[in-house]
Amino acid sequence: MMSKASSGAMEQSPIYRLKILSVIALLFSVTLLMFWVQANGLIDNLDRLVRENAYVSVSGWDLPTIVVMPCFFGIIYGLVLRLFNKATSARISKTMKFCLFFAGAAVVVRVVYGFMLSGFMEGHGYIFCQPYTSPSIYARQVYVRDEGYCVQHTGVIRRDILTWLDQQYLPGEPLRPDVVREQIAVMLAASNAEREI
Repeated sequence: MMSKASSGAMEQSPIYRLKILSVIALLFSVTLLMFWVQANGLIDNLDRLVRENAYVSVSGWDLPTIVVMPCFFGIIYGLVLRLFNKATSARISKTMKFCLFFAGAAVVVRVVYGFMLSGFMEGHGYIFCQPYTSPSIYARQVYVRDEGYCVQHTGVIRRDILTWLDQQYLPGEPLRPDVVREQIAVMLAASNAEREI
């Protein structure tokens, strides 16, 4: 068994400090990246909603991810305390309570937000479009302004369709469903021709 003195000396070693710094840098980078991706997606789609765009893609994970961010910063704070040898059991306990509060809040927000999302979108005149929604668990659900915009069996070109719908946006001039269907037929034909080559 190691004595407390040798354990403390090991914790002060440059290798130990380098490991802690690496974990802090990695966790901080991942946290900022997650925040940027989720916040950016939320802001983009709120903008689409306000502009009454042809579609809006929403995720039940946007708000919960933002709510849980302080938990990650709490973990980083705990690691910084450890790095400077200031980690007392009282400080770590307070940090854990802080983290658990925001983690719990994120779970509650996820459940409530998930249940309210479809009703909120329908209340703003949008209809869920399964063909444009990826089958992944974290995928954004796509809602369209007009039922005619949602065309079945188009999953293979869903990204192209959404990009095209974004490019067609004109304020106050909604797209006609027949125009959307014609463009999708052209895209499908081009996609099928590419796969046959």
